[in-house]
Amino acid sequence: MSYLHGIQSIGSLPPLPSGLSAEIRQRSAPVRKILEEARSAPLRGLGRTENKTLTFDQVVERYNKGITFDEIQAWVWYKRRQGVPMTGWNRYYIEEKGKQYDERLIRLVQAGALFYMEGELLPYPVYTYGNMYDRMLQLEKDRAHIEETYGTEVYEQHRQAIEKARPEILTVTNPDEKERPVITAISDFAQNPDLFALTQVREEFMDLERSEELRKVNGKVERKKDREKINIRFDGETRYTLQNVFVKWLFTLNTDTEFDKSSAIDIADYYIANRPLRDDKLSKEEKAELKANARIEGEKLFSRFLHEVITFEDQQRLDYAWNRTYNGQSDISYSKVPIGFECSARFKSGLLQITDIQREGVAFMEAMGSGINAFDVGVGKTMTAIVNLAHNLYSGKCKRPLIVVPKPTYKKWMNEIIGFTDRKTGEFVPGVLSHTGITVNDWYNLGTDVVSKVNLNKPVPEKSITILTYEGFKRLGFGDSVSDELFTELVNILGQSREKTQRDKEIEYQKYREMIGVGLRNSIADVDALGFDYAVIDEAHRCKNVFSQVRSDEDGNKRYNIQSATSETGHRWRFTPCSRWWPTIPCADILSPVWMPFLICSYYPPWNGRPITRKKSWKRRSSRASPTAVFFRN
Repeated sequence: MSYLHGIQSIGSLPPLPSGLSAEIRQRSAPVRKILEEARSAPLRGLGRTENKTLTFDQVVERYNKGITFDEIQAWVWYKRRQGVPMTGWNRYYIEEKGKQYDERLIRLVQAGALFYMEGELLPYPVYTYGNMYDRMLQLEKDRAHIEETYGTEVYEQHRQAIEKARPEILTVTNPDEKERPVITAISDFAQNPDLFALTQVREEFMDLERSEELRKVNGKVERKKDREKINIRFDGETRYTLQNVFVKWLFTLNTDTEFDKSSAIDIADYYIANRPLRDDKLSKEEKAELKANARIEGEKLFSRFLHEVITFEDQQRLDYAWNRTYNGQSDISYSKVPIGFECSARFKSGLLQITDIQREGVAFMEAMGSGINAFDVGVGKTMTAIVNLAHNLYSGKCKRPLIVVPKPTYKKWMNEIIGFTDRKTGEFVPGVLSHTGITVNDWYNLGTDVVSKVNLNKPVPEKSITILTYEGFKRLGFGDSVSDELFTELVNILGQSREKTQRDKEIEYQKYREMIGVGLRNSIADVDALGFDYAVIDEAHRCKNVFSQVRSDEDGNKRYNIQSATSETGHRWRFTPCSRWWPTIPCADILSPVWMPFLICSYYPPWNGRPITRKKSWKRRSSRASPTAVFFRN
């Protein structure tokens, strides 16, 4: 500041102008209050600027606001029970010794940090994750044990936690049609009597004697034959599907006043029954418009039918059945999942600051174990992945992580992880993990210059991050024992349907051996020898299309009868370091279907994770960003 140039001390400053001095004196009370608060509670969370790193305790304090000591201790206890070492979290350990150990667990349950479920103790984020209707039913089964062991108040805590986590109930009785459950007239819920059925309706809204079912034949309206009609007689016992009763109700409506651009015949035949529209007088475009109108008006009337025609008791049953099946899933409470690690105090030209959404991404990975980060451009996928690595290295979940990135982003990852020296100024620009003792193995393309300097026959050092480009990654292979395991997995996945002759089996087995051979082509090192135990892949969409086809099941179900082109990168990723690193659970809509069964979970903030049937307004989300995938070896 040039206007202070030459001033050596406060005594060298000239007196304040009289007007400004008087104004400061008038506001002396709030100024004194602020100064006193600063003295009694100094600013925290910025780290000690004279230190190069933020300690674990500083990170825990800064990024776990709202999480109590008991809740952190409960989480650490739970993760250690799962086999995660949680190194560095020692102050939160519970000594596993007899009576004191049991008493501490009881106190954590009474404090609302642990919850009892079916013989297990779960931390709050795990207990309140999943279907809350099923959780409530289980709570009633556990009630006697909870009240006897922990007290009646604890049962009430459990109940309130479930109620709080349960998504808002949607009801067909809501006067606002947009806020009702989205149930279509052609859904399984409407057609399957095992999901929901009716034995009665409100007679004032449905006069069966007025229901005359009609059909169109070459554009002419005529009565349906008896064998084509839906026969309904409400006797209080016979069960009818929502769809059948709805169709019967449609034919009780006034054709002139209660339909807009459609009719009961159009809705019943061309939308619900999906019969072909045979009318030579209509053009192809007119037929398409008629069917579209039948669908739109049919769903509008079906919502009205659920709101008006079925009895109040059945509406209550329907609300419960639908919400339990389609609207009962509660997401992980990421704000209650603790994170902790050591990192640089500074990042690039300023203080290291992790945003709330990045912190949530790390908590997601901590809770789920693995996942795909699909943040949009500029939100911070790279930062989230690096911080997640720091968290898992510190906790002992991994010791030798591998990062695979495209060439254009290689330098960015290197710089943001470990920092770099600015060539112009000669100053060091810190990365997220600078000064933490974590090192980076800069292997780039795994060319001869790198190969000549490293020993590829032994594990890389612990607490070291190995970074490779895709080209370098393709030079990694695996040993014979892994090949045998992969062959067995491929047989289980792809060879699961129909009886085959021995010749057919040998032909398929040869194909599997060829697929495994892709993972060994041009390889110069075995992943098992290098000891990688965690993997991060940037632009994960490059690893899709592992298999050209997955057959239908034994019943001929075509759900998994998927065909696709294959890619060498996809083969390499599936069969090289991560062949045993992820379970088979479908996920993200931004990836090809063939890849989906081989990923564990996906993260699309800020969507709340509820089913797509939750609201009409929810749209299929596709990210412009390239996803970053993180995999943890089982």
